[in-house]
This record gives sequence, C-alpha cells and structure tokens, in this order.
Amino acid sequence: MLAPRAARDNPAMNVRVLRLLLLDIALWSIAPAGFLCVYLLHFGYPASAVAPHATIVAVLWMALATLRVGLRLALPERVALPACAVLLGSSTFALTLYYALVVIGLTAWGKVVSWELIESYLQQAPMVAEALSLSLSALVAALGIAWAAACLIAWLLLRRADWTEPFAQAVSRPLLTVGTSASIGLVILLMVQFEFASIAWSRAAEPLSLTAFPQYGSVLLQSHRLSMGPDAAQRDAREDAARSAMGAPEPRRAARNLVVIVVDALRPDHMGVYGYARNTTPWLSAQQREGRLARVDGLRAVCGESSCGLLALFTSRYMHEMPSRPITLHQALSRQGWRTHAILGGNHSQFYGLAQLYAGVDSFVDGGTLRQGEPESTWYVNDDRFVLDRTARLPAWDGTPTMLQFHLMSAHQLGRRETPGRPWGPAKVYYPGVPNSVELAVNWYDNGVAQTDDMIRRLVATLHERGYLRDALVVVTADHGEALGEHGLFTHANSVREPVLRVPLLLMAFGEAKLPALHSRRAASQIDVAPTLLSALGVRPPSTWSGRSLTEPAPAGLLGFQQGPEVGLIDTRDPGGALWKYWVDTRSGAEKAFDLARDPGENVDRLAELTPSRRREYRLDVMARTPGSQARKRGDIEF
Repeated sequence: MLAPRAARDNPAMNVRVLRLLLLDIALWSIAPAGFLCVYLLHFGYPASAVAPHATIVAVLWMALATLRVGLRLALPERVALPACAVLLGSSTFALTLYYALVVIGLTAWGKVVSWELIESYLQQAPMVAEALSLSLSALVAALGIAWAAACLIAWLLLRRADWTEPFAQAVSRPLLTVGTSASIGLVILLMVQFEFASIAWSRAAEPLSLTAFPQYGSVLLQSHRLSMGPDAAQRDAREDAARSAMGAPEPRRAARNLVVIVVDALRPDHMGVYGYARNTTPWLSAQQREGRLARVDGLRAVCGESSCGLLALFTSRYMHEMPSRPITLHQALSRQGWRTHAILGGNHSQFYGLAQLYAGVDSFVDGGTLRQGEPESTWYVNDDRFVLDRTARLPAWDGTPTMLQFHLMSAHQLGRRETPGRPWGPAKVYYPGVPNSVELAVNWYDNGVAQTDDMIRRLVATLHERGYLRDALVVVTADHGEALGEHGLFTHANSVREPVLRVPLLLMAFGEAKLPALHSRRAASQIDVAPTLLSALGVRPPSTWSGRSLTEPAPAGLLGFQQGPEVGLIDTRDPGGALWKYWVDTRSGAEKAFDLARDPGENVDRLAELTPSRRREYRLDVMARTPGSQARKRGDIEF
C-alpha cells in the first residue's frame, strides 16, 4: 500500500503500481485457474474445491509478495532483481509441477496424489525410473531446464513490469515494517486456519489439503466415494450386529490353509491358462493339465482400480453398500481360529483408504512399511522379489490354519520387469493419456504376465518348503484388469470397458485339499470371491455380505460395476441368451448398452434395442448403485 503522502504527491506512480500489481496477480493465477478448469471439467471434482484452493493460492502470493518487497529494500538493484526472479520462478515452477503430479495421479490412479506417495516414490526415484524405462538423469535434466526457464521468464517479466520496485520506493520504511509484519501475521493466521479447516477442505475435495492430509479424504477411496447418506449409520449398525453374531469357532472336520494371490492389473484373456495364443502362463497351464487347477470364467471386477477392487474381493460388497467398518475375509477367518498374514507388493499402507482393509491381521508388510521400517532394505516398492524374500522368512507351518495374502505387481505398469524385452519384443512401457504403440504395449504387458506366472511358481515352491501346502487352497485373482489400446485406452482406472473389468479366478488344491465343486455362471462378480473361499473352507459367510458363493447355485441377476462417474450393470437374466451390459455417465447423462454375447469387444452400441421398460429398470438400478455424494457432487443425472 502506498504511503498517503506518496500517493498525493505522485498519483501516476500510484496508478502504475496498481496496474503492475493486478498484472502480477493475473499472471500468478494462470496456472491455478487452468488447473482448476481441468480438475472440475475433465476429472469431475466438485466446485466446492475452488474457494479453498483459491484461498491457499492467494496466501502463497501474499507470502511471495512480502518477501519480494523485502528483497527490493534489503538488496542492491543488481542483486534484488535476480533474487526476486529466482524466488518467483521457483515458486511458479513448484506449483506447476505439483499440478502436473496431481493430473498424473488422477489419470493413473483416479486420485489426488498424497505427499506420502510423492515422498515414497522420490526416495525410490532410480528404481521407479528403471521400472518405467526412463532415464533418471534425462528426467532430472529436463526438470532442471524447466526450472531455469521459469526463472528466466520471471526475470524478463520483472525487468519490464514489477510492482515491487516502485512500491518499495514509494513507501516509508516504518510503514513497510508495519505492513510486512501484518502480512506475515496474516499469512500465519491463514495457514493455521487452513490446518484447522483441512478436514472440511478435504471433504470439499480441495487438492492441496488432500495431498497434505490424505487421511481426511480417505472416504473417497481413490476415485470412488463411500455413500454417506442417511442409511450409513444403519449399514454400520447391521455390520456390527453381524460381527457380534459370528461368535465362537464353528465345529469342522478340517481347517486347511488359504493362500490368496492377487495380481495387480491382470486380465484373463492375456493368460495362456485362459486360452491366450501366447504361452504366458506355462506353470499355471501345467497345473491345469494335471487336474490341480479350476478356472472360473466371466468374473468381473466392481471397478477399474485397486482400492474398490480389493475391498470388493475381501469384503464382498459393492461401493454403494460399504459400511465404514466392514467385516473382511481376514476377520471372518480370524474369528474361526485362522492366523492371517499379508505380504504385499506395492504400497497398500499409504494408498487411499486401503489401510482399513488389513485391520486386525496378525502380520502385515508391504513395500511402504518395509521402506519405513527397514532402512537397510534396497527393495523397490513394486518389486515382487521383495514378496518372495519375505515369504522365505516365514516360520515353518506349525499346524495352525493360516490365511496368507500376497499381492504381486509384475503385470502392473509400475512393476519391475526382470527382463523387460523377453520373451516377446520389442516391448515398451505405456502411459495413460499419451500416444502408445499397441504392439509394444502388448509385448510389455505379456512379458509382465509371464513374469507373474514365474513369480507364482516360485512363491508356491517356497510355501511348499515351509509346509503351508500340506493342506491348502491356493487362489489366483486380480483387483482389476488393464486396457491395452482397446477403444484408445491404456492402463486402468479410466473406464468400465471389458479389458479393465475382466479378471481371472483360479483355484488350486495342494496336499490333502480338494478343489471345490463350482457352479458355472454366465457372469460373476468380484464380490462372489470371498463367500466362495469361506464356503470352500467350511465357514459360513457373514450375513451382511452381498456376494453369492460359486459353490452354490445362484439365480440370474444384475451385477454392478462403476468407475468414477460411470456406473452400470451386467444383466445375466435374459432367456434369449443376450448378456446386456449397460452404463451411465453420471456427469453427462450419456448411456451405453452392449450385448456381450454378440459383441464381447463392445464395438456396437445397442442402446436403441433396449425396450423402454428394460431401459427404465436399468436406470433405476444404476441410480441405486450411485452413492448420493458422488452423483450430486459430480453432476446429477435425471432418471
């Protein structure tokens, strides 16, 4: 602010400072404004995020403005200008880089990146670059050039239009001291207010607060929201009652071990054991030929990402039905005397809402906890050799029934490839939202599937050595599938197309165990897996679970799925043989329908073939599956 005498004596300077000040604010606002447009319009986040984010951006500008005026007064002109340019350029670069990371996270995971994940991957930057076939030195050089360019642009702008120079000349030093102190105090006050208000701002989907305080936004569970409507308390009450009713262990003749191997981003039609032309699964195919393996066809994930996929696998629930404290497969078995252990590739403990899934397990380790708890370790967070190493450290089986959960990352885009170009090449890692070669991407993915098969072979061999397979059921499945160029899409968490939703389910029996008799279905859901496993072990599933065991006949019905704003169903009831798949984009209201029996590739939209009554039934079902918080905050659809 100009001193009163200066303003009276030199009104032209007053006007000039004001113009330059407004220009400075406008330039500072370009990146946040552009990001918010993408954040709201492309990714569908609510407008409630705008005001708190604008407040944070304003606070940052005020802090920078105070520092720049101070530098102008404290330093000679030849030093002050470069110092202000570096300060402004570095701040702009850091903010733009953060926005880029948020967009990458939303594109790859469907979620605002958390500081914990940023820190985790920064600490393992060389291994992340290796997994993505990137040159770390080239990446660092590119970032350095971008930072230098930002500082240079800031220097050129400040040479021609910097309000802090005439402002510093016009104000008196006592007034500057008071103004600086007031500005710093206001910044601190707003920052403190931001910290106290972070829960509300996280619930409003403000991105910086979600990055800084991901625990407050965990209710989002990646790109999905838990339904927090009036029935939320009732769901929790029913779940608590079901947990109490589980009671003491049930009498049974035998209590065999259960080994659940979840492979991240594994799609069945690229597995030799499912008939793929390439022999990507030689070991699993050998188990099938020997009669040790049962294959389930037509299984669909409830979504296209890890958080809801794993929750559906282990809690037998769709997202719109999820209580805040769900009974998990681990907990159900623990109540019946099983020990439960989780050895997981990837970073589950810091990945958006997954920590609650493993509450109560007897032991838990993943890439994130290993990095935090064992500084001497050099394992990459997404390296399946870490899972093998930890499995080899398990104590020999002592006869107590045990559930072991494993998570493998070899098929995932971020998973480490031991031999990136073999056995199929040339191969190249693919990225979401950028041009990719289908041939190179398929080769890269198939190599990962082949590595997965070998990892499962080595894992089973280790478990056999430790005695866990004397009487054991081994299950191989996935949290979601993977797009490899179909409909122009790559990776996952980007659609409800079949390549992203189709997942395998393989059951193997070792030692005294026998394969359960499974009833065939035209299509099954991920929520049916946990009840199937409990039934195979002779344990009654919790009454609140939604899935139906594949060991029992089940009436045809509707299977749900969703990914972000796209919510839909698969109808298995048509007596004429059609297998209808229908979904709605709840942001735009656009509908699509495909008959998977005639068109498994979803190439011909047959929405017009649906009768009005069936279309209305589908719409009402989709509306029931859409949590109110998501439907209302990401764009209503009228039914």
